[in-house]
Amino acid sequence: MKKALLYVRTILAALVVAMGLAVGTSASGVAAASGSPITIGVICSCTGPLSSSVTIGPPAYTAWVSSINAAGGINGHKINLIVKDDASNPGTSLSQVQSLVTSSHAIALVDLSIVDAGWATYVQTNNVPVIGANSSSEPFFLNSDFFAPGQTEDKLFASIVGAAKKAGAKNMALFY
Repeated sequence: MKKALLYVRTILAALVVAMGLAVGTSASGVAAASGSPITIGVICSCTGPLSSSVTIGPPAYTAWVSSINAAGGINGHKINLIVKDDASNPGTSLSQVQSLVTSSHAIALVDLSIVDAGWATYVQTNNVPVIGANSSSEPFFLNSDFFAPGQTEDKLFASIVGAAKKAGAKNMALFY
């Protein structure tokens, strides 16, 4: 869980910095949140065929939000986290993303969905940044509003070979 929280903090901290916000604190170390809340949406395939690979995400993001809000929020703005489970259904996923953007006014989305290709154009049209965990899905290669938390799959094999060379390996095998 600690590793997952660090991962979430790193991703969302990068998002916050990119949006030009800062975590504000007072001389006592904690500032009272006085600004309007910032809504961040999480779209998750938390049920469905590949759900076991993403179910850690929502609790980790919830813990991160609790931590930031306890410290006074982001520049005085508490974070409102809304988690939606698309059940790995493309139609459900699109309608939930539309709801997060238009009804809930989410300023950013966290992509834990396996059906994100169905709503990638929608978020791009609405200028909503997306931070993802599944950086091997198509939108992370084609959509400038999708930000991978790390390396994308197109560079994976070259980096594995590079790491093996640095380690002095003479032979290598890759199982997936």
